Amino acid sequence: PIFAYVLRARQDMNAKFPQALVTALTHAREPAGLTALLYFLGSLLERHARGEPEATYILNNREIWFVPFVNPDGYIANEHVETKMVRKNRRPTCRSGSEEDGGVDINRNFGFEWRQSHLGCEEEYEGEAPFSEPETRALKSICESNEFRVAVNL
Repeated sequence: PIFAYVLRARQDMNAKFPQALVTALTHAREPAGLTALLYFLGSLLERHARGEPEATYILNNREIWFVPFVNPDGYIANEHVETKMVRKNRRPTCRSGSEEDGGVDINRNFGFEWRQSHLGCEEEYEGEAPFSEPETRALKSICESNEFRVAVNL
């Protein structure tokens, strides 16, 4: 599973709103995207609580999905390495290199123009097939179950 925060102010669960998807940490070594996502989410909630018209309009008329951790295992792995440069998920793909070299580059594992051109130890290894990774399959499922008008990865 993948965890998401879904924001909208209206209570009617059957009402349809234009939807947006905001994700972060596709590459585990890019925590600034997580910071930006959480700041935007928190700011929007605080501004809505104060009754600011722009935030109230957005939450009354839109549904925003926030997925802060697309690559949680890679993010956690960065806590345990000195370089903090783990980019990929932690699937074991590299038999000859270090554990840090293994994994799949989540950003390259989506189906759009997928092609296999890197080996398992390489930084840009795209996986065995499009959507071969649980992270990309989970995002695909979210997208197929919704009608996002826009998607942004931070």
